[in-house]
Amino acid sequence: MKLKIFLRILAASSAVLIIASIIFIRLIDTESRDLIKEIALSRTGYELIIAGEIEIDFFPKPTLILNDTRLLNPSYRQELASTSALSLVIDTSALLRGDLYVRELSTDDLHINVYSDATGRSIWSAEKIKESNDITKNSPAPQSSGQLSDEKPASFVIENVRVANASIDIQNVNQGLRYSINNMSFESRNINKAGKPFDIDLNFNFLNNGMGDPLPIRLNSRIITGNNFEEISIADINFSLTPMLVSGSII
Repeated sequence: MKLKIFLRILAASSAVLIIASIIFIRLIDTESRDLIKEIALSRTGYELIIAGEIEIDFFPKPTLILNDTRLLNPSYRQELASTSALSLVIDTSALLRGDLYVRELSTDDLHINVYSDATGRSIWSAEKIKESNDITKNSPAPQSSGQLSDEKPASFVIENVRVANASIDIQNVNQGLRYSINNMSFESRNINKAGKPFDIDLNFNFLNNGMGDPLPIRLNSRIITGNNFEEISIADINFSLTPMLVSGSII
């Protein structure tokens, strides 16, 4: 008798898991691909393009793996950043509400472009993004293709970040400068804009055109931010440039 009850419970639990899996898979299909893009654009001003497939891992935590992911400034053609795979540990209940709450964002091969043209304008420039956002605010709200509500703006939160083996190309045509950063790792936990301190840990190798060997650099600090990251203070700075060590704070 007990065996029958156990089998019924097991069958019911399996059915619930199967139904939940189907709902979750449907949630992150084409519509949710557009939803993620729309949330990122509305909250950051940049386009998050998912060119590859979206994979799902349910264990140990609900995780989306976004393959061939690229970040763009709508005003420029050159990619801001790209990675072969971006892993997002997500809060599924928030996603069901049309919000994107990322418990942890991680990637192992991020590449970033920091390019400034002959006029000194950077492809990361927020000026045109701000103009676009101002126009959007003063225009009638369009019908959303995803789950965003016109009455309540979607939330986009990243709590923890882990980046390994990243690289950055830095070029300023106006000043004739070019630098590269390789073997970069970055980690930050409990990121927030509520005035609570959180730590960052950054390591990388720095190289410019005139250097024979790259310089190993490390930065550890504690960050405190205000609402919407408009006010930022940096404390407990430990900046290591072999063989030099600098400590201090910035407010």
